[in-house]
Amino acid sequence: MNWLDPSQHVIVPTEYLNACPQDGDSDAAAIGKFMPQLLHLELRFSKLSAKGLALISERCLNLEYLDLSGCANVTSRDIANATSNLKNLINIKKPNFYIPRSVFHTDRYGHWRLYDERFQTDVFRI
Repeated sequence: MNWLDPSQHVIVPTEYLNACPQDGDSDAAAIGKFMPQLLHLELRFSKLSAKGLALISERCLNLEYLDLSGCANVTSRDIANATSNLKNLINIKKPNFYIPRSVFHTDRYGHWRLYDERFQTDVFRI
C-alpha cells in the first residue's frame, strides 16, 4: 500500500503523523507572503491548520486549484470559511480520511478524562 496516495487508504498512520517535520502554518505564511500570484497549490498531508489556510486564502487570491488531501488539522468548515473569498477557485481536493481520536492525544472533554483517571472509572469515557 502506498501511504502517500490518499486513494489507497482512509486512515492516516500514527507513525506518519508523528514523524512529519514541517510546520504547516509557517509554511502557509511563507507561501502567502512570497507567492501571492499562485494559481495551483498542493499541500498534501501538511500539518496546516485553519490559521494557515486562512493566511493562504487571504493572500493568494488567484488560486484556481487547491489540494488539501491528507491535511488532518483542517475541517470542512475551516475550508469553507477560508475559500469563500477565492473567486477563481475551480477545483479543491478536501481531506477524505478518518483519524482516530487517540492519535491526536486530545480529548473532547479533558477535565472528564482527568476525573476518570483519578477515580479509575469508565463513566466519562467517550
